[in-house]
Amino acid sequence: MRAGTAGSLGHEAGLDLKEVSELLGHSSIAITADIYTHLRQPLHDANAEKIVALIKRPGEAKETGS
Repeated sequence: MRAGTAGSLGHEAGLDLKEVSELLGHSSIAITADIYTHLRQPLHDANAEKIVALIKRPGEAKETGS
């Protein structure tokens, strides 16, 4: 597994950046965060849904994708 994939999946799984950084042998969490972790599309989608849920008015019907 590539380091970028391992870093991204570790972070997405809930590991702290310091834990991911040490696992990958980096000297700094900045290296891990800036180069070796990326948000995958499903996480972007889930985050967008969380934001939408916060701004919807109570009782407003949820839109369904067609």
